Amino acid sequence: MNSTKVYCKVINYKVRGFLCLYSHSYGCKLNIRNIIIALKNTKHKSKNKTLLFGKDKTSLLLGSSTGYGLITCLTLIFYFDIDTSLNIFFDKKPCDLKTGTAG
Repeated sequence: MNSTKVYCKVINYKVRGFLCLYSHSYGCKLNIRNIIIALKNTKHKSKNKTLLFGKDKTSLLLGSSTGYGLITCLTLIFYFDIDTSLNIFFDKKPCDLKTGTAG
């Protein structure tokens, strides 16, 4: 019998002002996948990437959970072919009056 994984998640619609407080994990996964595909299909103008990063091709990225940090991490890995990327970030869980930090 062929089994298929089905992703089910109950989404509680919650908005505060113009800010949506919840996003669907599968939609986020698809968005990241589309960004990676676009980065892989884009050609870098410089033929000699060692001028940009040296021979090691390792990056340290502070503040990389979402937004600019996440897209910077993806660009370094999939556009500039960085071998190793160490990403550091700090996130907080939600409490009664505040949402958690993005990440």
